[in-house]
Order: sequence, then structure tokens, then C-alpha cells
Amino acid sequence: MGLGPPRWILDDGALGVLAETIAPAAPASWPPGELFVAEQTQADVAHDKSGRRVALLAVRTDRKPVIDVLRVPLGSPAARILYDHLGRGSDDTEGRAERQAIAWAIDIGTDAIFVTHDKRAALTALAELGRCRVAHTFDLWMHLHASGRVTDDEYGRLCERTAKRDDGLPGVPWRIKSAAKWVHAGKDIVMAGWADG
Repeated sequence: MGLGPPRWILDDGALGVLAETIAPAAPASWPPGELFVAEQTQADVAHDKSGRRVALLAVRTDRKPVIDVLRVPLGSPAARILYDHLGRGSDDTEGRAERQAIAWAIDIGTDAIFVTHDKRAALTALAELGRCRVAHTFDLWMHLHASGRVTDDEYGRLCERTAKRDDGLPGVPWRIKSAAKWVHAGKDIVMAGWADG
């Protein structure tokens, strides 16, 4: 792992929740070089009818993208991992972005953390990258909140939207709700009390 701030690779689900929740210009004050999406995720954004993900990917700080696009160069070790190992026997276009992100993280972004709430992608990433290199979307929201990049209310809405999209969870995870004060819908609620109500 590197000594700098963590680098996060967002899957399309995380990018979508972020784009739905924060104002498109809000990340203009965020530092570049921490958030990434796969090239296939960027290509898929063109189908976003709301335009919010496109707007989010267009945000710049000091003329650098706040959310950078990771590329797997042809002929590179990452490309061999992508096509010969992760893509072996697969014509699954749905998982292409996740495979690109994992291959990039294995070879190029060796300190990057892959962020997803897609169970298949999470298990593949866990097997390929190992523990501490794969995170649920909630972990990214905690990082953005702790670093002051999202407000208390945005953090609450990010967590709520993520929980609603993950039908395998009973709600916002207990570790998130019990970590500190939970603020949602303009009300200050101590998380342990919020969990009961």
C-alpha cells in the first residue's frame, strides 16, 4: 500500500449513487487522483438519461479530473490479466468494467481499493486482490464524510440510497450507524438510537 491517501476505484453502482446524491459541482474542491472508474464504466455512462454521472465525471480540479478514468494498456501485464485470466471464456459485457478495474488494481494501481456492492464483483475482487483491497460502497461514503468532502446530510442520503439498492442487507449496516452521530433528513440522531427507531 502507498503512503498517500487511498485510491478508490468506483464501480458503476457507487458512481450512480454518488451522482444522484451530491450536487454535480460539489467535487470541484476535491483533490484529483483519489477516485477512479474503469474505462468501460465511463463508456456506460453515456446511457445515463439523467446526465448526472456524465456531469460528475466532467468535474475538474486544477484542470485535472476529480474522478479519473483508469485504462488498461494493450500489451501490458494488466491486459494479459484482463484478457487471459479474468476474461477467460467470458463474453459477459456486464462484468467488463469490474474486470478492467481488478486487472488495473493487480498490476498498475497496486494500492487501490475496489469499491462495489455487486456481490459477484466483490467476491472476484476479494479472491484476486485480497483483503483490504476491496470495500463496500459504505466504506467510500465513510471516507468522503470523514475527510469533509460530503456533508452530514449527503452522507446520510448516500448510505440510505446504497442500502435500498442492496437487497441483501437489512438496511444501513450496524457498523456504519454505530460509528458516530448519524445525521439524516436534517435531524441529529445518535446512531445507536437511530437503529432502534
